[in-house]
Formats: sequence, C-alpha cells, structure tokens
Amino acid sequence: MSGGLIAGSCLCGGTGYQLEADGVLVLSHCHCSMCRRASGAAFASFVMVLVADFAWTKGDHLINKYESSKGIFRCHCSCCGSPLPMQDPNLSLMVVPVGSLDSYPRDLQHIETFTDDALSFMRNKHRGGLFSLFGETLPEEAIFEETIGQALVDKLSDASALGSALRSARKAEDEEVLHLTSLSFRQRESAAYWQSFLDKVNIRRVRLGLDAFPADFLKQIAQRGDVG
Repeated sequence: MSGGLIAGSCLCGGTGYQLEADGVLVLSHCHCSMCRRASGAAFASFVMVLVADFAWTKGDHLINKYESSKGIFRCHCSCCGSPLPMQDPNLSLMVVPVGSLDSYPRDLQHIETFTDDALSFMRNKHRGGLFSLFGETLPEEAIFEETIGQALVDKLSDASALGSALRSARKAEDEEVLHLTSLSFRQRESAAYWQSFLDKVNIRRVRLGLDAFPADFLKQIAQRGDVG
C-alpha cells in the first residue's frame, strides 16, 4: 500500500511487529484506571488498526497475556515488561501502544476517552483530560458550532461517516467537546465513540475486500454486554 509499513518493538527488541500505515484508523488516549496501571503513565496512547493490517514479526514466545476484562487480553514482553499490541475482539482491531512504534503516522484523528477518570493534574477548572489541559494553546481546538461543522468534516478523513458520528454526538453527548482534529469523550461507553469506530472500521474493511459489520452491530454487542 502507498503508506508503506510501520514497524514496532518492545524495549529489549525481543518482540516485533509491523502494521500498514494506510490502515491506521485513529489515535486514542485513554485515562481509565486499567490503562493507567497497564502503562504506568497518567494516560495510555494507542493507534488502532484492523487485525488484517497487523502482523507479528518476531518474539511470539515472549508475549505474555493477561485478561484484564472480558475477552480483552493485555499483552507485555516477558523479558523487558513493555506493553505490547493487544486485540479488541469487538471490532477485530489491534490496539497498538504508540510508544512501541519506530515511526509515527501523521494526520490522525485523535480520540480521548474516560476524561472523567483523568488524574487531578490532568484537569483544569472546566473539565478533565489532555485536550482540556492544553486546549487553550492548541490552535486546532474549537467548541463545535454549526458555523464550523463543515470545516470539521473537511478536516477529517471520511465526511459521510463523520457526519453521522457528529450528529449522534450533538444529540446524545451535548457536554462533549469536539475539536477540529479530535473528539473527547467523558466515558468510552459513548454511542458516538462506538459509532465513529464502526464507521472507520467498515470503510477500511470494504477497501480490503472484507465484509462490513451490519448496521445493527453496535446494538448486538451492547446486548451481549460488550459495550455500555
């Protein structure tokens, strides 16, 4: 593919992987307590790609897994302890720690989740989270209004999918702050969060010749208890 491959590895170099640069869907920053503990940081940052766009290149025997929640196995290197990519079974995604990448894909949409759980030093007087803390110095930041709606659609990768996600966000998440290059959610169980992922995943699946998830897929996994 035109974007080429991006490689990654653990600290000791015993494990390695590669992913399609064109396949990176989003960059996610999570403030939940599990991601904080697993990463040892104030928040954890990941890029998301389809399983079909990801491959391990070495070190399978060094990969240890821990089931942190139903069906979610967090991985780390048994030698150096570095967090490693893990699979999200709901949307057939690989969740790849940004810090393990050898290079960084640009022009990504950022999603921030569980900002209600952000640590105290990640908060300002208005709300919590990375974008809130540094928002006043980010030229891209803007509260979503009708007058900038089209600019937001033009800025991000897929107009039709994003339009649907933004309509859902305004209706169901009127307290959320929508940035020109990022979406910030107080909890991951947001309907707009999942709809944004589903739209991006389906677009990529179609491009790879894979079947798209059905329109009621979010309802199906919600009924199974996999999402809130």
